[in-house]
Amino acid sequence: MLNIPFYRIWTRNSDNDLAEYLNFNYQSKFLSIPFSISIGGMHRDKHRDNQFNEWNLIPKTSSIGQPVIFDGALSPDKFQFNGTTAAQGNPINPLIYKATEKITSTYFMIESKIQRRFHVNAGVRYEKTQQGWTTAQDPKISYGAIGLIPYNDLLPSANLKYAISKNRNIRLSYYSAVNRPGFFEYVPFHISDDNFSLSGNPKLKHTTSKNYDLRYDVFSNSLNQFLLGVFYKEIINPIEMGIEFTGTSSATMKPFNYGTAKNLGGELNFAKYWGVFGISGNYTFTHSRINTAKLFYNKNYISEKTSQIRPLQGQSPHIANFSFLIKSPKLGLDAQLACVYNGKKIIMISPYKDLDYWQRGVVQLDFSIEKAIVKDFIFYVKVNNILNAPVIVDIVQPNIYQKGKFQLPIQDRSDRVTVQKDYYGQNIIFGIRLKKQAKTKNK
Repeated sequence: MLNIPFYRIWTRNSDNDLAEYLNFNYQSKFLSIPFSISIGGMHRDKHRDNQFNEWNLIPKTSSIGQPVIFDGALSPDKFQFNGTTAAQGNPINPLIYKATEKITSTYFMIESKIQRRFHVNAGVRYEKTQQGWTTAQDPKISYGAIGLIPYNDLLPSANLKYAISKNRNIRLSYYSAVNRPGFFEYVPFHISDDNFSLSGNPKLKHTTSKNYDLRYDVFSNSLNQFLLGVFYKEIINPIEMGIEFTGTSSATMKPFNYGTAKNLGGELNFAKYWGVFGISGNYTFTHSRINTAKLFYNKNYISEKTSQIRPLQGQSPHIANFSFLIKSPKLGLDAQLACVYNGKKIIMISPYKDLDYWQRGVVQLDFSIEKAIVKDFIFYVKVNNILNAPVIVDIVQPNIYQKGKFQLPIQDRSDRVTVQKDYYGQNIIFGIRLKKQAKTKNK
């Protein structure tokens, strides 16, 4: 046994989420037009208590100065803690923290139906948010031990539905939305890793968006449907994972805000049944655009500032799925074979121009079936990732490592450098579930 320490981590967290709601509704008529007014509010209080302890177990030595032979058991007679601080679990680690999120909101909404065809819904919501933290690290550090981020948002919305016929509608809507950073994104922790260190960003701003939607839908019955729509979104301060250089040879991956992004696209959704057999599917196209600052090396190998127009991190231009369905309540049978496609997307932002990490498009095939076998008992099987589709990540630059003396493994294209290729295998779940049907009595 070599005299190499065993590095150990112990983690634990507890979350509490308490919410209170209060709503009032008033219904009346004005000039024979029915309308309803709703007002209300909500208060939400979320708390997280996170513990993160790390230490080294150092092998003891024998009386002649040789390491004790390790027999596979981490017992006290063979190992000791590396110092008092480590034995106490590194009490100044910033991953030992208490985080809070307090939201107080109020809203006003009016809804009316005009001449059977027009349905109008409009309102506004006001939200006051406070996100804060207290960590175990040195309170003298800027944005260190204690922090509080307050902000307010006024979020209007409006929806208009026009009924062309009994089962066909045109819908037009606008709404403002907010996306708050999570605890793990804004708490100022730091974790060292082999490739990049991982850190939170206490200067992170929350994301707001303005959303416009136009949709045409047809519902012939409860199962058959057809929906076609277009949308436009303006996203302010989107949160994306990026890399920050902290030295000549060290880098940290952390969440950042990257200005304003714009998404424009369309979507199609359909379902059609012929007896017990059916098909369903949906497709979404999104043109995503954001312009962010980048670095590049000029011909003299000097770093200069520039900019790059790219899609949002995690935004695929094409997302689609198609399913074959069997639904028979009489036979107690429900089966589905689904094919899902997620197009290429950026999964990590590089500080350098055109060196972002792109994940290739992935096709996944899944199957599920449920069958009633006896009264109240259902047998089910779910098989995910039948094709064992690999997840491949590239840097889209000419590949000098595909051939010759610099040849590297898993390189299969000359126009990109593959940096990661993962197989996750198939996942199979099966079992028997008890589904007790509610009984009703007629008087």
